[in-house]
Amino acid sequence: MATPHDHECCQFLATVCYLSGNFIYACETFELEAPDPFEAERLARDRAAASNFHNLRGPELSVEVTVEDRPVPEDDPPPAPPGAVQPVCPRCGSADIICEACAHWDRTMQAWVLGSTYDSERCLACDAQGDLIARWEAVKPQGDMSADLP
Repeated sequence: MATPHDHECCQFLATVCYLSGNFIYACETFELEAPDPFEAERLARDRAAASNFHNLRGPELSVEVTVEDRPVPEDDPPPAPPGAVQPVCPRCGSADIICEACAHWDRTMQAWVLGSTYDSERCLACDAQGDLIARWEAVKPQGDMSADLP
């Protein structure tokens, strides 16, 4: 009998747009691993249901999900600048951390512009959450094997 783990996983980008009536009030993009685009859409809808944007008190709440193959980079990403840091989950070690933020609409740029961030942080890998839970660690240069040394 085949299990879900027997299938090869593919990389997908899923964009979830949150609507109130016909008005899109927020969008999020998730990088997902799934065996096919249908499973990627199901995973994206699960994440959307757990999102702060999924507010059931909003009138006529709905979500639109689009899934596309994640582009495979042709080259290695550029190295992090010297002194670069990243937030890391203290529970599982993932760098997939989000924080709550406030943004305002810029009419000239026609985009949301970050106004401020709040203390509440959440790990998307293990769902650890709280105020200022992340550890800040230096970003290791690509190809740096020093972490593997005893």
